[in-house]
Amino acid sequence: MIHGSLNLFIIFSVLLISILKLFLPPFNLEWFFLDLANFFNQRSIVLDLKMFKSLQLNTSFYSLIISQLKVENFLEHAYLARLLNLLSLPFLFYSINIIINYYKKKIFHKNNLKHFSLSLYIIFTPIVFLLVGKAFPDYLSFVLIVCSIALYIKNYFISFTLLIVLSAILKPIALYISPIIIAISYLNSQSLFEKKFFLSIFLATFFAIAYIYKIDKFIVSEEQISYINVSLLSVFSNYLVYVSYLSVLLLFIVPYKFYEFFKKKEAVLFFIYSGLSILLLIICRTTYGEMSYGFLSYVIKGEYTGSFILFMTFLFYIIISSEVIRSKKKYEKYFFLSINISIFILAAFVERPSQRYLLYIYPFFFLFIFYYFSLGKIKKILIVNIFCFFIINLFQFLYFKSFSNVAVKIYNDLSKQKIINETNPLDIFHINGYKFNSSAEFEKKNTYRYIVKYCKKNTDDKNQISVYNIKLINLTIKQICILKINDIS
Repeated sequence: MIHGSLNLFIIFSVLLISILKLFLPPFNLEWFFLDLANFFNQRSIVLDLKMFKSLQLNTSFYSLIISQLKVENFLEHAYLARLLNLLSLPFLFYSINIIINYYKKKIFHKNNLKHFSLSLYIIFTPIVFLLVGKAFPDYLSFVLIVCSIALYIKNYFISFTLLIVLSAILKPIALYISPIIIAISYLNSQSLFEKKFFLSIFLATFFAIAYIYKIDKFIVSEEQISYINVSLLSVFSNYLVYVSYLSVLLLFIVPYKFYEFFKKKEAVLFFIYSGLSILLLIICRTTYGEMSYGFLSYVIKGEYTGSFILFMTFLFYIIISSEVIRSKKKYEKYFFLSINISIFILAAFVERPSQRYLLYIYPFFFLFIFYYFSLGKIKKILIVNIFCFFIINLFQFLYFKSFSNVAVKIYNDLSKQKIINETNPLDIFHINGYKFNSSAEFEKKNTYRYIVKYCKKNTDDKNQISVYNIKLINLTIKQICILKINDIS
């Protein structure tokens, strides 16, 4: 697929950026998991189990795992928890190789394609690579379930069961890809109801519920309950947003597929599909939960840009779906159906969609698209994608670094002014909120005199005490202000 020198470039980039990310301050609420690890070691700064569960739908299992490292303060040694993710990369790489080999032989009956590069490509995709260097349960759960599927393919049933149970306890939502595992089971045994497989899924579900009941005490806040209060419209809308996001991750493969479609001179179908895409765009809600594009969200701005991306990705997905449906390849149809059923289950699982959940299904989706449409012949497009991934991953790291530095500076400035206890951290809460609040003070939301929030610099606004710029290579992409509380609107 890709030349050896480019493989080395990917490996070097993955290791370099991952190592640099190890030493960033906690970001995107990593500190929730880190401080809960402190709690399990009886050294909590802010959180106890009840407060953590009132703020998070995640189980406490990830924090329990990293607490075994017995660090004095995980908030000051976040790199140790992130290092655990980094050390799991070889296992992820090897497991993806096994799955790719399975794809070739069992589904697409191809034996002449190298898959070393494909594994690197999947790991370097931003949705995967972003979580490699974060102290989140999502990535570890993802690695465990990918490894479990690889073991299932190799007929190591007991190991498969153990890993899928651990993955489900970390992130119960990981089980939404069960239809894909059922498809793998069917292609292995020609039976949809293999008893061993369903026993494993039952055990994974049982132990996940048992852990939540016994350790987490089923503590869920009203806000968290609203995330799982789904409707038929939200399920359909979530499904559309998810398939759109998966298509965006293919980057330049999408326009290439349009080009191939035009070459077939199917103009009538193209206009029909375009009309259907517009209809889906009208039906789809405009609220996308956590389906952001990271720092690119500040570059890709505007309702029209977002609508155009949705339209193009809906059109792409309709085209590839129609080609699969019209084909006579039975096994490929089964597998594509299993992918879509999995996405529907995910769409119905929580009302608020998140791109992190697509982590589990992305490798299977990409591999299906790669082999079904024989993308090995378009090396140049894949190489362009890799360089785009490098830029996105590098800039995402620089964005985290810039934002973290600003958050630290804001905290230091507030400390100098001696107004820490009177300030609501709001938009830097996800980085260093633990420095602002004690457990009791979480409830004192009406006692703040100042607030830290996103803003635009306005010299005429007397409530703006300080303005800070978050930059990417000297380009300001966001501003944060310390404001007097009466500035809240």
